[in-house]
Amino acid sequence: MTDELEKDDSLNSPIEEGETSDETPVEPSELKEKLEQKQKEVDGLYKRAKTAEEELKKFKVKPEEGEKAQEPKTPDNLDKIIDEKFEERDLASMDFSDELKSEIRAYAKAKKISYREASKSDYFNFVKGKEDERIKAEEASASSKGKSVKAGRDFANLSASELENLSSEDFESYKKWLNAQA
Repeated sequence: MTDELEKDDSLNSPIEEGETSDETPVEPSELKEKLEQKQKEVDGLYKRAKTAEEELKKFKVKPEEGEKAQEPKTPDNLDKIIDEKFEERDLASMDFSDELKSEIRAYAKAKKISYREASKSDYFNFVKGKEDERIKAEEASASSKGKSVKAGRDFANLSASELENLSSEDFESYKKWLNAQA
């Protein structure tokens, strides 16, 4: 078959002088224009891709500032997560005010220690002492102010008919008054 192709002169004939090929020579200015046109198309596509990327960023779900970004779950991360849960449970079980618990949390984070260790630190004992003093001062000032004694009913001069018409609350108060009199 290759012999037949070699024999066919029409396929292997060289271009002789005066004959023209199918490709016509292109002027450099035309090539330059085509290049500039293609460059404009590429620039347009690049701009479209950039705007599409910006719009995609708007729609991407961003983790809230308070939330931690989801980390892949590996044994190390699982241990860390479990330890944090136990630490939070320990902190919740401690009998401190929310303000003191937040102090423990901040101190433990700053010193990179457990909540139990932070609750036993000198710093925390100092803060707890100040909190206790503040609470005692509030209780001392609150006991003399704001607590009014409700004026009770005078049960000493009650007649039998008034006693029968007492409401259940007043009757309970009457019982207490009688016990106090005895």
